[in-house]
Amino acid sequence: CTGCHSAHAVTPKTAYETCVRCHFSGLAKHEKWLPNASRHHEVVSCAACHSPAALRMVDLRLYDPAAKGWVAEKPGEPWFEKLAKSVDADGNGLDARELLELASRLRAADGGAERTFRGRIELRDSVEAHRLAEKGAAIRACDSCHRAGAEPFRYVTVSVAGPDGKPLRHAARPQVLSSPHAFVALPEFYAIGGTRSTLLDVLFVLALLGGIGFPIGHFTV
Repeated sequence: CTGCHSAHAVTPKTAYETCVRCHFSGLAKHEKWLPNASRHHEVVSCAACHSPAALRMVDLRLYDPAAKGWVAEKPGEPWFEKLAKSVDADGNGLDARELLELASRLRAADGGAERTFRGRIELRDSVEAHRLAEKGAAIRACDSCHRAGAEPFRYVTVSVAGPDGKPLRHAARPQVLSSPHAFVALPEFYAIGGTRSTLLDVLFVLALLGGIGFPIGHFTV
């Protein structure tokens, strides 16, 4: 255990930070076959692919662009869960409008300071992060994530880092990822195929038909 966790101050760490302490050449090896490997390493935990039997999720964690770090609660000053519950009045997970309201309240609480949610694909059960498969069994298929209805996008949480680094999570509905409100609430989260918006599809078709129809109508007249 102490190979990854301090013997006298056992605190959770992100899978990436823990893994790369030893596997520092991992990024270079992934670049040989994985498109945009550095971005994948930033937004996908190592265990999300190296524990193929585990259930995954999208965790939208609050980020401070000015400080360039995750927003964290201070010891003895819990606020996130209380705020999330006040927004999620029905208690069945944040919907798109409630997530937008949460983002607005977070900015107001920090005096208007910019805060944004950055999404990461994590494991639903952190215990699974200790049950890694052989390298050859790791997930390599792009459509495991980059398609509509992919398994990681069926379960969504919103979180901040706790005083010990462990994420404090509140459930959200999967529809928040593809809702029109996501353009405002989640400006930095987009996964090709996985967060496809029906509204954008409709707008694209209308724009395409308009672009084709205008010159045809013009020349016809």
